[in-house]
Amino acid sequence: MRFSLNLGSDILRLGTRVVFVLLTAQALVLVADDKEKEKEKGKKHEAARPEPKHEASRPEPRREVPPASRPEPRPMPRAEPRSEPRPMPRPDPAPIPRPQPHAPTADPIAPRGPVPAPRPTPGPAPAPGHTDPNPRHLPPPTGHLEPSRPAPGPGGRPGFESRPGPGQGERRQPERQVVITRGGGEIHRTPTGAIREVRTPGGAVIRHSPSGVRHVEIVRPGGRIIVANATGRHGYIQRPLVSHGHTYVQRTYVVNGRPYAALYRPWSYSGREYNVYMPRHYYRPGFYVWAYDPWPRPVRYTWGWHNRPWYGYYGGYFTPYPIYAGPAFWLTDFLIAATLESAFLAQNASMSAPPVTYNTSSAMSPEVKEAIAEEVRRQMNQAKAEQANQNASQPAGAPPLFSRNGPKVFLVSNSLLAYAGNQECPLVEGDVLQLVETPALGSEWAEVKVLSSRGSSCQKGSYLSVRTTDLQEMQNHLAASMENGMAKLQADQGKDGIPALPAQARGIVKASYSDDIQPDLGAQSELALAVKEANGSEQAIIEERGQEPASSGGTISLGMTIAEVERALGQPKNTVDLGAKKIYVYKDLKITFLRGKVSDVQ
Repeated sequence: MRFSLNLGSDILRLGTRVVFVLLTAQALVLVADDKEKEKEKGKKHEAARPEPKHEASRPEPRREVPPASRPEPRPMPRAEPRSEPRPMPRPDPAPIPRPQPHAPTADPIAPRGPVPAPRPTPGPAPAPGHTDPNPRHLPPPTGHLEPSRPAPGPGGRPGFESRPGPGQGERRQPERQVVITRGGGEIHRTPTGAIREVRTPGGAVIRHSPSGVRHVEIVRPGGRIIVANATGRHGYIQRPLVSHGHTYVQRTYVVNGRPYAALYRPWSYSGREYNVYMPRHYYRPGFYVWAYDPWPRPVRYTWGWHNRPWYGYYGGYFTPYPIYAGPAFWLTDFLIAATLESAFLAQNASMSAPPVTYNTSSAMSPEVKEAIAEEVRRQMNQAKAEQANQNASQPAGAPPLFSRNGPKVFLVSNSLLAYAGNQECPLVEGDVLQLVETPALGSEWAEVKVLSSRGSSCQKGSYLSVRTTDLQEMQNHLAASMENGMAKLQADQGKDGIPALPAQARGIVKASYSDDIQPDLGAQSELALAVKEANGSEQAIIEERGQEPASSGGTISLGMTIAEVERALGQPKNTVDLGAKKIYVYKDLKITFLRGKVSDVQ
């Protein structure tokens, strides 16, 4: 019995010891786990802490050199001891100014810097019941027409990815292939084979636009120059004229068989000649003030264009203002209408020609018309300054085109070729351009932005290179049209709602040379004969090269019948018959007929 009790007691003590050992081991395991976790947490903190820089980045302590070998003492900056080196901030260098490629020089339509918020110009409110779409209540065009580079278009479309820069040289047009015939004629072709110029042995130059319109230029002895369209019904004859000891250039224009004369002052530079329009007369200072300021109340004015063929032909591209807040807007519509009507007549388009349709994106916007109105105001200020100048009739220096205060907005008055890089871009009458930067004196080319486009080639917003001589001709057309518009404005004052002029503002001041400007007799006959000779020489040159008449870009006018086109160009290579619409495809031309009449030429 005692043995059993002792054995049980021993077993109890042994179990107690085992339990104690197990509990001790478990505690040791828990302590080890806690230490492992603390170690991992420390590693994470160490990884997140930035590493200190290498000791090599610290300044080395100076070593003592014996006095015999020590050089002359030099003041050395003493670095304060730091426990942790920190990078010293370095001042940023001053930014280097870079030229902005698209910023114009002294451009009132598109100033440098951010565009300010539009602020309406104070003025009297419109009459009750009237809608005033155009007046002094609209902001100036500076906020709408800033010449910023548009986003690149697909496929390198003209004016987007291929905007020419000043570092690419003066040449803008692509290289042309020149073929010289045995008789001395020349044929200038584009790399695609399209004819752009034909030069005859007699000195005539026939220029072909991509639309099929041709212009003839002939230089005669004695400075006599003939410029006309291919029909010979529209153009001018230019010759020198001396008045009061000054040499000018007179042009006798012929429009629908009616001649009239205009005067220009010549200016030559770098082998190019510019002719600057000279007005026949000026107006009194009070008239310029009356024509510049807004009218006391908006004016409803009816032009009477709705029954004219040209107005219906251009459709929705140009819409006149229903109400005019001032003379500048009235003159703007007068200028656009005169340009489009002249283009319609010059193309010899008939009343049966189908109208051209325009959508809302291609129609001339109110902002573009306001830009033209701003240019009209600038022109009136310039005319007022010239009228006050006693020497206004004397030839001056360079044309205003090359000055910072010169014209900025241009209305294309004749079809011409512009260039976007190496791509041709035809401009047509009624297109509106804005000068990007004032060209340097002697520049052959100027960069412009297309504000409005009547055609489909030079899209709105594209940047192009245009010859400065062509821009000067646009400026001449604008100045001459403005003179006619102000004459009509003065004649209509007090009528059809136009406010009456003050008595002291009426009348004109004739220029000293005005009596010497007389149209040349027989100008119409001379024009027609010269064009006929040039057309015959061109046809001989084309046939000498064995080319088809179609590739010469024969005389094609809107409204011609199918039979007339076949007689002029022969049978087409391909035809497309769509019922009322037919397409003739020649080597360099595609002619579209609508109801048997030419509606489009490409």
